[in-house]
This record gives sequence, structure tokens and C-alpha cells, in this order.
Amino acid sequence: NDADAKDKKSPDSGAEIVRQRPMPLVTCVPVTSPPKKIFVVAGSAVKSDFTGVFFLDADVGINQRPSYTSETVGTATPCVIRWNSVQKRWVIERVPKLCGRQNRLARAALNTMAFVLAGVDYDSPHPAAVQTTWEVRRGSEWTAEVEISCRIVRDPPPRICVLGETKYVDFV
Repeated sequence: NDADAKDKKSPDSGAEIVRQRPMPLVTCVPVTSPPKKIFVVAGSAVKSDFTGVFFLDADVGINQRPSYTSETVGTATPCVIRWNSVQKRWVIERVPKLCGRQNRLARAALNTMAFVLAGVDYDSPHPAAVQTTWEVRRGSEWTAEVEISCRIVRDPPPRICVLGETKYVDFV
């Protein structure tokens, strides 16, 4: 018993013996800010192409995970990458805009898989940290798609210094 252990003395030093309760299994990992931009490649087998640059949304939202919206060209419907807390997976979806109802539709889409194009069962702080194969949704079936990739887009450094010597100089 723990109370008895505090009263006992070590036979050699006379120091007090204190027993500690076992600690629960806890893992600590460093957490950094989510990347501001990620690049997603959809792969050739995917019907709906969502290849492109996705930008970090300003609002973290209800899932306390970052979400990303693709850059749009013309009137194209943007894709969104977000954490689906009900399904416990990252999803890539395309939520249509309907004449001012986009906000209500987007809120309703948070709990459904109706607009999901692809997803992955992997608990990570952001989608570029996923270390397993993404899946594509075809109807109610999920098929592994090894060509889907998601990686961080890093901005180039503000200055580049080139060192060395060359015999030939091109003037433009």
C-alpha cells in the first residue's frame, strides 16, 4: 500500500522510499503550424480531377484541424480538403454552390459523404502528413489509389546567392 511505502526507510541510507503510481502510456510529439499551401495530385485513374494547389483556410472550424480550399479557375467549383470527424478520415470533396445557399449546404455537407471524391483513414495533423494510400469513392465503394499524393508547397527563399566562376557570360 502506498501509505505504508512512505513510512518505510531504506535499510542502507535511512532515506524514505516513495513509490510512484505507473504512468499511463502517453506519447508526446512536436506539433507545428499547418502548411499554408499543399499540392495534390489526383492520379490518372480518378474521374474527377482535383489536382492543384490548395490553400489553408483562415477558419479552423469545428474539427480543430486545418482545412484547405483549391484555387479556382473561372467558374469551376473548388474542392476542399478537410477532416471528417464522424468518419475519422481526411476527405477531398467538391461542394456545389447553389445561388447563395453555399454556406448552408457547406455546413450540411460536414456530416455527410455525398460530395466526397477521395479520402484516407489516417489520423494526422494535416493531409500532407498522411503516410498511407488514399482511396477514391466510386458510388458506395472505396478503391485504393496509389497515384494520389499530397505534399507541402514551400515558397522559394527570398534571395538566392550563386557562387562560382564561369568563362562564358550570356548577355540578354
